[in-house]
Amino acid sequence: MGSLIINKVKYFGDKYFFESPSFGKGINVIEGDNGSGKSTFLYLVEYCLGGNVKYFNRNNKTDKYTKITNDTNNYVELYICLNCIDYKIKRFFGTNDVFVDDGIEVKRWFLNRQSSPEIFSDWLLGNLDIDPFELNLGAKSWVFNFNDIFRLLNYDQDTEPRKIFKSPTNENFVTDSSVIRKSTFESLIGISSNDYFAALNEYNRCKRERAESKILYERHKELYPGLDEDFETVSNELEELESRLDLLTEGRDKYQSENTYIDDKIIHIEEVNSQLVTLELGISDIEIKKKNLQIEKEKIQKIYEDINSEISQINKIIYTHNKLDLFSLEICPFCMNEIERKEGVCICGSELKKEDYEKFVYQPSEYQSILKHKQKSLETVNLALESYSEEILELETELSDKTSNSLILKEKIKTIISSIEFSGNSQLIDDYNERIIDVKEEIVNMQKDLRSYKELESLENDYNSSDKLYQDISKKLKDIEISYKSNNKKMIKDFNYIYNRLMSESSCKVTSAKIDDEYMPYIDDGEYKEKSATVPKRLMYYFTVFAMGLKHENVKHPKLLLIDTPETDGIDDNHLKDNIELFGTAIELSKESGINKNNEFQMILTTGIKKYPSKYEKYVKLRFNTTKNEFILKERDI
Repeated sequence: MGSLIINKVKYFGDKYFFESPSFGKGINVIEGDNGSGKSTFLYLVEYCLGGNVKYFNRNNKTDKYTKITNDTNNYVELYICLNCIDYKIKRFFGTNDVFVDDGIEVKRWFLNRQSSPEIFSDWLLGNLDIDPFELNLGAKSWVFNFNDIFRLLNYDQDTEPRKIFKSPTNENFVTDSSVIRKSTFESLIGISSNDYFAALNEYNRCKRERAESKILYERHKELYPGLDEDFETVSNELEELESRLDLLTEGRDKYQSENTYIDDKIIHIEEVNSQLVTLELGISDIEIKKKNLQIEKEKIQKIYEDINSEISQINKIIYTHNKLDLFSLEICPFCMNEIERKEGVCICGSELKKEDYEKFVYQPSEYQSILKHKQKSLETVNLALESYSEEILELETELSDKTSNSLILKEKIKTIISSIEFSGNSQLIDDYNERIIDVKEEIVNMQKDLRSYKELESLENDYNSSDKLYQDISKKLKDIEISYKSNNKKMIKDFNYIYNRLMSESSCKVTSAKIDDEYMPYIDDGEYKEKSATVPKRLMYYFTVFAMGLKHENVKHPKLLLIDTPETDGIDDNHLKDNIELFGTAIELSKESGINKNNEFQMILTTGIKKYPSKYEKYVKLRFNTTKNEFILKERDI
């Protein structure tokens, strides 16, 4: 089971900056009044973990956080501890990639599968011991990712509390379907096993392969309805035809050998030979063209590799240059003091001639532009490689055709030479030839039928094999499903026990609280509650999921909980404080008969000034106050 701890958050841009204090394990509180930047802090965390935060989208016409969207060369940096290993994660704004630094190397991860088959989410889930799996809803399928898990790690203020789960970025009937929500809950609580999802993925794959092989098999039967005879019968008939052909050929050759004379077929040989010479010259030209194209392709391949290497270097530069301030011409790289520059003089003191000057250092946005240009060049070079490959393939096809024709002409010359040695003008020889042609046509048709039969037999075998595999995996999946559903009853029972305890002590004061078949809260048999009850109803749900992660080894919850200002729907301050204080009760409940001995966790709470239990005062790590002009982002001195 994995764990995720956030140690520090940084923001860097040309206009603004922010650096948080170091956060620790356990409870961490960030307090501030409205508009000071409490939510922005958690947005920065979510963005750096691969999330799509709408307020940071420069293309949005409304709801933009302009201090960030109008800033330039800006990025967010997250210092985390993942499974007791420290990482530094960096993401530039307006990009779809993330840089991960483990202290040894920097690796670039893409955020969507259109760019790479393995993405940043896969890396995160892998470290949290959660295997990515495929989900299907109708004709749509997608791979479960970290953003789905994050919906139960982040209690945000943008989502209506009655929805419980954090709203997805692009909310629609698919992204917020019960399939997604149930899969998220099951993945975190551990009531779905890796074996089950592995079997489910295999089942879906086998089901598709079985359907595809069945379609191919039945389509082939429709295209060749005359294949009624079995393979052995067709083979025997073909052998008989080949024997007849041998007898006819031997009879004709024997007769011709007994009646020999030379006629005017020498002229025919010369004509065929002339065609052969022309064909051989054409083959030679094609081979030369092919060789030249292959040489050019190798040159282009070298260019492709060079550009790819340059892109890799630029990625490293983009990651490190702001940290080290490598490219500032205003600061000495040795003593770090400001340099007093004189016009027309280089940093080294030499006279700077405009005709000799070339700029070798750039700002982050310029490097991003260079990177995009290089990537575009890489695409262009790749297209050139594909074009060369296509031309070479066309030449190889043409070469194959001409080579085949050459062999045919050579055989034709041999046949004519053979016929010169025999008489070829008698009625008997013509009759032999006609019968030989007829038998050859029958053989060709029979061979075609035989190939069709073999293909049909192969398709039938493929279908039978895929059907058997489908039946086997169906049985395996059913057995695993029965087994894990039986084991899950205890987990659901334990969840309901903790949730009921928390809800009964919350401001709701309910008598009965549990989750239904969709894993959604069901309170007091559906009795109406005041609107403010939605806050504890949702908050206790998150506390319970968190407590299950502490209590059970098989629960995949990374023991990280982010809570953003849960003061909505008219809940008063005293009730809010009482509900937040129940987090401690959730921790205590996790220790009852708990199997998991690793109880290290982190909770980061952002809330209004003094809108938290008094005992949490010692956990306050960061304060914002608009009246004192204390905001999350500080303006740089320019």
